Amino acid sequence: RICKKQTKVIMAGRGISMDNIEFSSLFANYDLPIECFVFLGEVEDIASFYSKINLLVSSSISEGFPNVVVEAMSFGIPCLVTNVGESSAIVGDFGWVVPSNDSFQLLQQLSLIEKLSFDDLRIIGEKARIRVFEKYSVSIVVEKYERLYAMLLLNNLI
Repeated sequence: RICKKQTKVIMAGRGISMDNIEFSSLFANYDLPIECFVFLGEVEDIASFYSKINLLVSSSISEGFPNVVVEAMSFGIPCLVTNVGESSAIVGDFGWVVPSNDSFQLLQQLSLIEKLSFDDLRIIGEKARIRVFEKYSVSIVVEKYERLYAMLLLNNLI
């Protein structure tokens, strides 16, 4: 079997290895084409990782504030996320959101994204990068916390 359009799925994170029995059994159980996947395990060089991908998929079923989505967007990587926690608010109009725990819709959206050109993805990624710096840069977050603390102090809540 050959990966569609030479697509490779790069997977990273703790336990993402064929040495992990639970993880590797998924490939056997679902007859997944292993040649289409690259398993990195835990990644220390984040910049190098983001330089190798064109899209980040966060398929979480539970999440608060997914730092990985903000990180990817800060590197100009568009994101496909599940609608958990703040994921939808983070990507805004510059990514894609599907319901959590719905692999069918996730795959449908991936097949639509796969039809986009590299330039289309790059443009969306650049808009995502700008969005993340406008909404989630350290200075913006500090300013929001300062306003929150000032309001709490003013109302004698702390």
